[in-house]
Amino acid sequence: LGFGTIEKVVLVFEEGQVFWDTSVDCFGAVPPSAAAKSAARDRGRAFLFWSLVGSHGVPALMAVYSGEAAEALNDMDDAEAAEDALGVLREIFPGKALPEPVHSLVSHWGSDKRARGAYSYVACGSSGDDYDLLAAPVGSRLFFAGEGTSREHPATTTGAYASGIREAIRIHAAAEARFRS
Repeated sequence: LGFGTIEKVVLVFEEGQVFWDTSVDCFGAVPPSAAAKSAARDRGRAFLFWSLVGSHGVPALMAVYSGEAAEALNDMDDAEAAEDALGVLREIFPGKALPEPVHSLVSHWGSDKRARGAYSYVACGSSGDDYDLLAAPVGSRLFFAGEGTSREHPATTTGAYASGIREAIRIHAAAEARFRS
């Protein structure tokens, strides 16, 4: 399996400073700076913005970075990353005076020593069977969960959660079998 990086920048604005259409959950655009460049780094740069107004009741946008743009984001500190996302918004909304965010949050999955990435995918030379191999317990004492062990829902929070339930059931069955013997 492969392991990829996707990063997110959340920009929180003051109440009443929402400048985007809140009737949609997300919007995307190719800003002029990315359209004019051919570098792969620019293609995944804040290509999608999720509005957190409807889902969380917070005047915030979550920018998504992928590919080389996500890797480049990991070289930025949080203030630089927030300014980068705001810069893309300025290109998407030209001529509009955008408010400064009052708070920001930045994921750094790719540079986190314990995570080193964000999601699994079926890479060249691998198959869905690899998810099953990673999910296989070792005896009745070592169990594995996580989205990378979920063939049905890989690369998702749902897959991570469902695999935790799956392993809890396996652990319960193993414990019961041990107590019966």
